[in-house]
Amino acid sequence: MSGNAAKNTASKNKQFKRTVLPWIFSFIAALALWIYVSSIENPSSDAEFSEIPITFTENEHGLSIISGTNPTLTVTVRGKKSVTSAMTAASFSAIADISDIKDTGTHTVRVTVTTPEDVTIIKEKDKLEVFLDKKITKEIDIDVRPRNYVPNEGYKIYFDDRIKKSPEKITVTGPESELNKIVEALVTLPFDDGISDNKTITAYNMEFSLIDSEENMITSPYITTDVSDVTLTIPVYQTKTIKTNVEFSDTKFNRNNAVVSVSPEYLKIEGVVEDIKNISSYTVTVDDTIAPPQTLIKEISETDFTVIGDDKTVTIKIDEKPAG
Repeated sequence: MSGNAAKNTASKNKQFKRTVLPWIFSFIAALALWIYVSSIENPSSDAEFSEIPITFTENEHGLSIISGTNPTLTVTVRGKKSVTSAMTAASFSAIADISDIKDTGTHTVRVTVTTPEDVTIIKEKDKLEVFLDKKITKEIDIDVRPRNYVPNEGYKIYFDDRIKKSPEKITVTGPESELNKIVEALVTLPFDDGISDNKTITAYNMEFSLIDSEENMITSPYITTDVSDVTLTIPVYQTKTIKTNVEFSDTKFNRNNAVVSVSPEYLKIEGVVEDIKNISSYTVTVDDTIAPPQTLIKEISETDFTVIGDDKTVTIKIDEKPAG
């Protein structure tokens, strides 16, 4: 190597040491400082999350689960504090697999917990004891009861089969042992909400409760119903008094030449408000040949109302009019 070439190489080495090496050392120092500061300000930590809801897979053999209502678990994770501090129970998915279980009774199943966050799950309860029963479907009758019902004078509601329900029954599906406890679907009609009882009531979107024989409410996430509410048509009955009249079809009979009396003179009747609101009298039509003195007893055949009392007849007494 010539003298000039050696001098140039030495010069370049000196220039490299003066310019590039300090930059490399500064970069390494800055990187080390960033890692150190990050580890101090955002260290890795453990965090515990409770009340994580457990969901169940569908069973492929017609079984349904009966366990504690809304089972949950607790999970411990490890990760950056900035990540774990922002997590909640909703950050996790916990699924218990019951798909392959064929027999009723108690079983221990595995629970799989996952989360999309950048953490490591280090502690979890991965086993759960469950009870499975045969899955069935049955229809339940609907019962309607009032709350704070004080009828207006002359009006009445019958809380029985006269109330029309849509649908007429509730279809429930779930574990057989749970469904066998249900005796009815109860709808409570709240008259304290300002419902008037002097006309037919239509109540939409009425919620119901599943009730057992001891009047306890049955709530279970493993029982499903085909509808969530019902519509009720509730007839309101009115009681009123109307006059009794009589007509004769015998054209040879001259009523002006006779004394006609009707008993009872008035009828106390009951019927749906809309059916009887315009009814003020009841007329008995007599088709018999009239020959005074004569007494006739006629059945009351009106279909728009019922007569209150045991006697459902009208007695018509026809006498000759006294001379003079």
